[in-house]
Amino acid sequence: MFGTLIVQLPSVFTGGDLVVKHLKSSKTFENSSQGSSTHCKFVAHYASCPHQLNEVTSGYRAALIYSLCWDGNGMKPSPYVASTNAVRLTNTMNLLMDLTEVSYICLGLEYEYSDASVKGKSLKFFKGKDKNVVNGLKNALDYDRVISGKDRWEFFIGTAHKYIEEYGECRQYYEGRRNTWGSCGKDCYMEEEMGRSFHVDSFVSLSQTSSMPCEKLRLKIDPEEDIINFPRHKVSTGKVKRRRKDDSDEEFWGTKDLGEGCSGPSGNEGSTRDRWYKKKVIVLWRSDCSLAVQCNSSLADGLSHVLKLLERGEVEEGKKGFEFLSTKLDEIKLNPDLVVQMLKMCLILKIKEDCLTLLETLKIYGIFSSKAAEVVAESISSFPKDCHINVVKDIIKSTRRNKLSTLLAFCKDNPLALLKPQDLVPILVNDIIFKKDSSGYQSYYGYSDIYSTQIVLEYMLENNVLPDAELNQLINQIDSFSDLCSAVSLSVEKHNVNVLNLLLMQFVELYSKKRDQINSYSYYRPQYTLDQLDPSINQIFLTLVEGVQKHRSLSESISTLINIIKNMSKYKQEINKPFLNVIKNTFSKSEEEVPECLQEACLFRIEFLEENVLSKGEPTMNWYQPNAEVPRDPGIQEFLRGPKKQMGYGRGTFTNIKEARRWASNFTIGTGCYMTLTPAGVGRNAVVIIVKTIEGFNAQVTEYKAMVKEYTSLLKCVPKHQSCLTLKEKSDVSNPINQESTANKENQSSLQNMSGKLNLPSNGSGPSSSFQNIPPKPKPKPDVKKTFKPFDVITID
Repeated sequence: MFGTLIVQLPSVFTGGDLVVKHLKSSKTFENSSQGSSTHCKFVAHYASCPHQLNEVTSGYRAALIYSLCWDGNGMKPSPYVASTNAVRLTNTMNLLMDLTEVSYICLGLEYEYSDASVKGKSLKFFKGKDKNVVNGLKNALDYDRVISGKDRWEFFIGTAHKYIEEYGECRQYYEGRRNTWGSCGKDCYMEEEMGRSFHVDSFVSLSQTSSMPCEKLRLKIDPEEDIINFPRHKVSTGKVKRRRKDDSDEEFWGTKDLGEGCSGPSGNEGSTRDRWYKKKVIVLWRSDCSLAVQCNSSLADGLSHVLKLLERGEVEEGKKGFEFLSTKLDEIKLNPDLVVQMLKMCLILKIKEDCLTLLETLKIYGIFSSKAAEVVAESISSFPKDCHINVVKDIIKSTRRNKLSTLLAFCKDNPLALLKPQDLVPILVNDIIFKKDSSGYQSYYGYSDIYSTQIVLEYMLENNVLPDAELNQLINQIDSFSDLCSAVSLSVEKHNVNVLNLLLMQFVELYSKKRDQINSYSYYRPQYTLDQLDPSINQIFLTLVEGVQKHRSLSESISTLINIIKNMSKYKQEINKPFLNVIKNTFSKSEEEVPECLQEACLFRIEFLEENVLSKGEPTMNWYQPNAEVPRDPGIQEFLRGPKKQMGYGRGTFTNIKEARRWASNFTIGTGCYMTLTPAGVGRNAVVIIVKTIEGFNAQVTEYKAMVKEYTSLLKCVPKHQSCLTLKEKSDVSNPINQESTANKENQSSLQNMSGKLNLPSNGSGPSSSFQNIPPKPKPKPDVKKTFKPFDVITID
């Protein structure tokens, strides 16, 4: 007999509990629990274990008692045998953790288990030898719990992965399918192994009381060093020697490759193949090594774990974690986020020396987040005598410009405010926005962007700290109208005339620069003005006009802008036009009188129109096309701008009429050109007859009428100015004269006369290619190979 089996029949009673003891542990079985009156209950225990049956306090208890006997060969079952194995295994595991630098114990399993079959805190899914091993480990951990009085071990099952990247030749390439790409799906020969990696993840806890988060846990392992049952064999000397690497790998990992196979032909670079193997493993570590394991997986997770312990008030555990993390301080200093977390721990534990050391480290990274600013401010509050103003300055100087808003937000209502605005502004401009390296060049992070410029400019205006050097440096950095518009809006909002004057000077300079760039990059004069291409220009003028309406103190800035425009060498009228349009649109809908400073801008345009347009009167019939642009052929451009009506182009240039027609069809009409192109002639006498059309004159008349209309509308904004228009001009709102039919007849007779003078046969004149008022084609690429001979100008009396 080695044990007792008790079968309790359905009974109604209370009391009668069975208590079984073994070593220092005891187990109580409540026989009168719920269901005992309707169901049978079974309890078995070793005969050598002390046991006690408590008194039945009411009712009757009926039970069948059986003696369990061992008739087989070998040692009969005994709790002491299992206990002896558990004691030995527990002692071995603890010695391994105490006497070596091992943080965890890893054992490979024999059978394969799917992720769906692995269920936490249950051992029923294990099979065969794995079940015996896991049960033995479970008994050892239970014994350790009895001896120590608490759970000291973490017990997990995880998935070990092995990745191999190889390089070599693809078999598909040598089988005649060289133009086929993608995975070939074959086990091709690979000449070289490029790298291996091993790790364990997908942890599932098998402990009953595990509190360690393991979802993100990922341990890098060396199978030969970390896995206890990795294949080995003994030699005659008695020393342990590992098997050949390939044989050991195959025996442990198996031959089932889960990788994608050969990548297929990839040109001159060759082919690659990824091999992937995985195996379930048991991983154990003591609770006092949990932080080490977590830090080996992710140092950030380890720091977060210790910080949470301290914030929850578990100071003793937090101190132990902090002491361990102090050994990794050099690694922590490489990551600014980890430095901030470590600094937060120092503040909780009141460790001044480490706190000052970490503040010195922050001089490298500066204020990079709101959390960093908060911790620095707390450090200054905790150690005001040690964290003096120089420490704050050095930390601020290292701040990146994209974190300026975070920095300035914490420079208002916390200890960082001990740095006054007049001291902070030079640091912001010289040490952050325009920071230079040791060689005198601006570093990558030193180049300014408009976002940081706007932030610093706003801070300067709010605190009314506007040193000339730093202010000019910021404004000169603005290189787009949209950015300038934001700065103008900010200065108008703050009613700062000095800053607004500097911004308007930058605006005029930027306008000239951008206009020159457009002219230099274009073959033809642009069809649109700069304000039509960039709406921010009109927005700037609108902001100025609205600002003057609300705050007449800004009139000085408007006068400054007008004086700057008057002194411009070019584009003075072009830049003034959108300004005037904004003024007219703003005040045409209201009865409010235009302010004097804005009347000055209108008067400047009025005087220009009177002097250069109205004084000459409406244009009379002429063939001038002064705005014609043909930059690729100066001779044609000179003809179009001159008084002559027609010309013959290309005598001796074309070898036949076909080339003349091709040239006429491919000719690109420039801006302001109104003409027809008619190929004529035979052989080397072939030419292209160019005749100006009446649309050129109509465009002059239309432009004159538009200027008269503009002049009339501007007079309404300046009521004191006397008009120079006659009554006829004021009432004349007719359309430009239409002489198209007459001009076409005249052009046709000119062509006939010209063909007669050139002695051209009628059958060789070819079709006429008419280009009347056609918009210009997109900018063509210059053809350096195609050249034209000098043209012949043929005049007809």
